[in-house]
Amino acid sequence: MGKYILKKGILDSRKEVLGVDQSKAPLYEALLAYEKEGKISFHVPGHKDGKDFDEEGQARFSPLLSIDGTEVNGLDDLHHPTGAIKEAQLLAAEAFGADWSFFLVGGSTAGNLAVALSVVKPGDQILVQRNSHKSIFHGLMLAGAKPVYMVPEIHGESGIPLGISPKVLQEGLIRFPDVKAVWITSPNYYGIGMDLGEMAKMTGERGILLIVDEAHGAHFGQVPGLPPSALQCGADLVVQSTHKMLSSMTMSSMLHGKGKRINCEKIGFYLSILQSSSPSYPLMASLDLARRHLYKKGRNQLSQGIQLLQHKKEILQSRLENCMIFTLPGSAEFVQDSFKWVISTTNGQLTGYELLDYLESHGCVAEMADTRQVVCALSPGIQEDELNHLMKVLLKLDQELSSMDNKKQQEWVPMPQQWVQPVLSLREALDSRSKQVPIRECAGGICGEMIIPYPPGVPFMVPGEIIMEEHIERLLFMKERGIVFQGVGDDSLSTIRIVLDSTE
Repeated sequence: MGKYILKKGILDSRKEVLGVDQSKAPLYEALLAYEKEGKISFHVPGHKDGKDFDEEGQARFSPLLSIDGTEVNGLDDLHHPTGAIKEAQLLAAEAFGADWSFFLVGGSTAGNLAVALSVVKPGDQILVQRNSHKSIFHGLMLAGAKPVYMVPEIHGESGIPLGISPKVLQEGLIRFPDVKAVWITSPNYYGIGMDLGEMAKMTGERGILLIVDEAHGAHFGQVPGLPPSALQCGADLVVQSTHKMLSSMTMSSMLHGKGKRINCEKIGFYLSILQSSSPSYPLMASLDLARRHLYKKGRNQLSQGIQLLQHKKEILQSRLENCMIFTLPGSAEFVQDSFKWVISTTNGQLTGYELLDYLESHGCVAEMADTRQVVCALSPGIQEDELNHLMKVLLKLDQELSSMDNKKQQEWVPMPQQWVQPVLSLREALDSRSKQVPIRECAGGICGEMIIPYPPGVPFMVPGEIIMEEHIERLLFMKERGIVFQGVGDDSLSTIRIVLDSTE
């Protein structure tokens, strides 16, 4: 099965070699041993292995509470692993093609924050994909970095963000030669990924890091028919939400690293600051089991799922007249995930939010919606009868739309920007004096807050950017359609926080 190097601890340089056995789940097995011993608990948590818990909830929670351990003998310590957790993380590294891996119990958010604090210093310039998750911006704000934003290419007909082409990145590296790293999101919420191999070559030649938020792509590269993973393409640091497209529990993720340009001890140090000193053992064990499940069954499920989804998609495309499932046009620069279905109406009869409501009213809860389409996140474990039900609902909707009048939806032309270099850094803008200004009077001002449509959690405006008339019109367009915004001081979005001039 091969060999790999096992570190004694995050800051320990002693090494030993262990054989790889992906059929093991060392942390889960340690929790079962803890449960079987049945020793009296004179330690936290207070429910005492489930003995003291709400009566109504006990039946549901009891099996989990009995393995809800803490840092006692045999269960190891996430922040200084020397036993079961260490072995589980090394098995994960081998399974996902990394040199080392960290378990995350604060989602990919914790990983993104730790990466930002580890790789950039105050004042450092970094190239960042503009439609990144809010946690990346939060990390760069905490680090005091000065990001330059790369605006993604947009698919004209659907408005779906595609990503950054290697040509655009190359131009950015020439225009901004002092950048310390490049941070890419691939795939995005819509399942669109990028040509990361060419990007890794460009960054590698310049000796700078390529960081990839692969939250929605933990399954990439696992079987033929899926795009290669970021690590396979040569990325240095990769954050994956193992719970999104694989089988671990919500909030459990992994951070992977590969290559010699990374200080993994420093990343581990920041993770020990950002993550709880009492991490959830069931969450960590679910990561251990998700990796083992991928080895034992998941890869076969992925291969079968790709074939099943393609077959069902072809059936729908031959029968749908008023609805459509997005198919990425042939491209050498962008790739599409088979497990994301992006559904819209062909003539604008329904918005994405109306589609979301329609699906839910017929027993199908989608992942998210925007003004045009709804996104269904499928998985390796999708059941054919579940997929058949979704197809039945879509065909029913398609028939109903035949009798509806087309309604002209406002078309939105993407802003003609390729690069956004903020006037102030994220930290400078947030630390500056500011005030709430009526939204119609904000053009030309410097944004002083995060304006984040949720989901997907991608900031529309970030502190330090100049607000333009196009931004205001787009915000009003989204507000009229009932989009919920995070990060804003005024929930009604009647006003926006603007940075004050030093003389005001």
